[in-house]
Amino acid sequence: MPPSLTHRALAGVLSLTHRRRMPHDDAGMVAELTEATLRPRSFAPPRSLDKRVTLTVAGDRGWRVYELAPRTAAAPARRIVYFHGGGYVGEIDPGHWRFCARLATLVPARVTVPIYPVAPGSTAEMTVPTAAAVTRDVVTEAGDPALVTLMGDSAGGGLALATAQALRDEGIGGIPLVLVAPWLDATMTDPRIDVGRTRDPILSVPRLVRAGELYAGDLPPADPRVSPIHGSLAGLGRITIYVGTRDLLVWDARRLRELAAAAGVPVDLHEADGLVHVWPLLPLPEARRIRPAIAAAVRRR
Repeated sequence: MPPSLTHRALAGVLSLTHRRRMPHDDAGMVAELTEATLRPRSFAPPRSLDKRVTLTVAGDRGWRVYELAPRTAAAPARRIVYFHGGGYVGEIDPGHWRFCARLATLVPARVTVPIYPVAPGSTAEMTVPTAAAVTRDVVTEAGDPALVTLMGDSAGGGLALATAQALRDEGIGGIPLVLVAPWLDATMTDPRIDVGRTRDPILSVPRLVRAGELYAGDLPPADPRVSPIHGSLAGLGRITIYVGTRDLLVWDARRLRELAAAAGVPVDLHEADGLVHVWPLLPLPEARRIRPAIAAAVRRR
């Protein structure tokens, strides 16, 4: 099925405006991050979510950690830990919050949303262990790793995979993952990356490389904590991936499918022809149609 008219219009607008709002040259990125440091964007959930879910917040492991739960008499047994995208340098935005609220009601599940500190203020060396500790607490409370799903989009998908690897190394394996357009290799050196073929209106290699360097800090960008596709996938739970073919990160998704299958990890890759980066989170008819399937992927044990 070809992309909808709504998607084509959105992709056209993004092609014209996105790189002006989000510079891809180094000087522009430095200026953008300086402004973000001076005037940080709010990570607060929109008040409109109160109509759909209950919200609580705690200071778990030194981070502000929110929980979204459906307005039902009994709390669902299923749990989701969701890491937002933003290249590790951007805060969570209203689109992420709305997606998490929809997950809470569709699955249904209690959705834990850690507000992790962004780079360059925090780097993978600090972020990944804390993300693992927050998730470990959720697993302990749930009583069964199979009841917990690690989720994330873009950079958040990379953090979710790195977190699963860290927990596996601690002896907590088998946690399923649902990843939306995950960014898994901060080096951006995969020879199969074809910028001209992808025609991504949002992402660029220079911007991702620069953001990856900031998140890596003193670590090499190829370190598995920064680029989890370079780490072992053995012993992980089922991985489900959603990505569009106009997304520069489609190449990461395909590599993950190959490497996970080789490691004996069940993996499902869902590619949407012609759709852009993180399309399941966007206000698109394609996104509305796929969300029940994403919820079903979370429910599958």
